[in-house]
Amino acid sequence: MLSIARLGKRYVSVYLMALYASPELAGPISPALGARRQGKSCFNFSRVDEALFAELDALAGRVIPAYVAAAGDSGGIVGQSRSR
Repeated sequence: MLSIARLGKRYVSVYLMALYASPELAGPISPALGARRQGKSCFNFSRVDEALFAELDALAGRVIPAYVAAAGDSGGIVGQSRSR
């Protein structure tokens, strides 16, 4: 699972787990989206903001394929060593 949305009482949290494993994949994000970021991979929204949703969608569109490609190249999860 590379992304998930969680409904809270006052806000919706969107988790991009690929950012948790590989934060360097994020690249530049706007200050407005950065203000919604909690920790390494979570973005919280208390109201609809179409511009930020579009930016988050574009971010997921960059990060998830890059993470999957890197995981495929390494034969496993990016950022974790594999024991044999």
